[in-house]
Amino acid sequence: MADAEWRRKLVEEYDSGNGPRLGGGLESEDGAGAGDGITTMIVEHSHTEGNAKYEGMRMGDICKDRGQHVVLCLLDMCLEEDLKIEFRSSPKPCPLSSLKDIACSPFTVPGLSDGGAHAKFNPGNFYTTSFITEICRKHSMMDLETAHWKLSKYPAQAAGLLDRGHLAEGMPADIIVYDYENLKILPGHVAHDLPGDDWRRVCRAEGYHYTMVNGKITFEGNECTGATPGKLLRHGSEGATPLHQVPAASRL
Repeated sequence: MADAEWRRKLVEEYDSGNGPRLGGGLESEDGAGAGDGITTMIVEHSHTEGNAKYEGMRMGDICKDRGQHVVLCLLDMCLEEDLKIEFRSSPKPCPLSSLKDIACSPFTVPGLSDGGAHAKFNPGNFYTTSFITEICRKHSMMDLETAHWKLSKYPAQAAGLLDRGHLAEGMPADIIVYDYENLKILPGHVAHDLPGDDWRRVCRAEGYHYTMVNGKITFEGNECTGATPGKLLRHGSEGATPLHQVPAASRL
């Protein structure tokens, strides 16, 4: 990264329009297209006093402030921070009409999971809250009842857990109690709670009053009660009632 010849080649490649971009595709000034351009990268966290002022800023603005080509600016900042500086990509634009088509499609099951592969890059767990606050409350793309079905019963059915996902007599009392008007996502933070004191990114929410599993309160707000009444469920195993034993009205 400090080699003069390689730096020259990288700048030349970028200026030719053939340089790589975040998410694939080629670089462009506005960062539009398949992924973000280098200029749209945002400094998430700096480990040096000199670069701390750039936290939250886009590389396109930082390179102008430093009077550098954006590629050289990126390389130098990484070297100055001994490769410990953290970047994040800018939110990608999505037309509300397209978002509504996707969210309301009968084939869309809300969710985000890749087995924890991105635990250091994306908490991934806030989609349930943002689905309610953005899809329902902010943009009125669907009613709350449909959103609840999308977030609970539909994924349970997809996972073969046909006796989960809705409230009915004789079913496990898995219940979320929340304040619809005051529900919001809190700023993310780093938690050192993995084995070996390893870290991950965590994002919590405000407005949830109670989380209940099998009728027992497991969380009051964001505070864990220590109760562990849940159990592991697998498709087709005990706890996943066969379809022919589930009342027709419960399959909807």
